[in-house]
Amino acid sequence: MRVVRRDRQRAGQAAARELGTRGTASLALFGATGLPLIVAIVGIGQERDAISDSVGASLIGAGMISVLVYPLVATRLAARYATETGPVEPIDETGEY
Repeated sequence: MRVVRRDRQRAGQAAARELGTRGTASLALFGATGLPLIVAIVGIGQERDAISDSVGASLIGAGMISVLVYPLVATRLAARYATETGPVEPIDETGEY
């Protein structure tokens, strides 16, 4: 288990070095929208009477806002990152640079 964590940590650190602050923040925001997971968790919580309807609605509403807002912010950050780093090299059909 520790090996897996270390490998993930190294991959995350390598990505952060490669992308920089804005690129990393943009990637994190694109991946942070978790509405399907929120809906599933709220459904399970309501079935077990652990979450009231009003709390569930609040959580789903917050998830909906994240789906709308995070990609917009991430797109702006990605555009700023792209202007800072210059043009991106195209990848050919084989996936090689």
